[in-house]
Amino acid sequence: MKRYTVVDSNKTKLPAPEILMRAVDQANTNSDMDKLPLQVKMAAVMRQIAVPGTEVVHVGNTVYIGNVGEGKLKTHIHWYGNNLDTGANYLKNTVEFMKKLKQQGMTHATTDITPNPPKIIDLANELVKQLNKLGMQAFLGATKDKSYYRLYVRFTPKVKDREQ
Repeated sequence: MKRYTVVDSNKTKLPAPEILMRAVDQANTNSDMDKLPLQVKMAAVMRQIAVPGTEVVHVGNTVYIGNVGEGKLKTHIHWYGNNLDTGANYLKNTVEFMKKLKQQGMTHATTDITPNPPKIIDLANELVKQLNKLGMQAFLGATKDKSYYRLYVRFTPKVKDREQ
């Protein structure tokens, strides 16, 4: 079983390049990508970051990479997190990231989740609860066999904002 590095951002803050390299190296996507050398995987990440409309946000010991849509979808973002932080900090970091996206004018956000390790789904469900408490609309969808999940977030204005 693969061992994962966890670095508590409350104790040690890591720079974004180090987080990316270590997170990409230990990622377990259950795909052929896992078999590639680190240099090839990092080249793919750097190519994605270079695409126009890509957002890179560093919160705690997590680096989020998101692709913003074009045209009618310019307020939609599909993102993923490269995390080395603790589970509790990852939740906190992701809530902060969602708040930043909302402040930037995003209306929708999605991310794909492979349940490896399975505990990530517990974290995703807790994230859904926290985002819903903040007035966002979040839910987690899954394939029938639960081998793949997608988190959907809609940044809706709070009721008071809609009444004004």
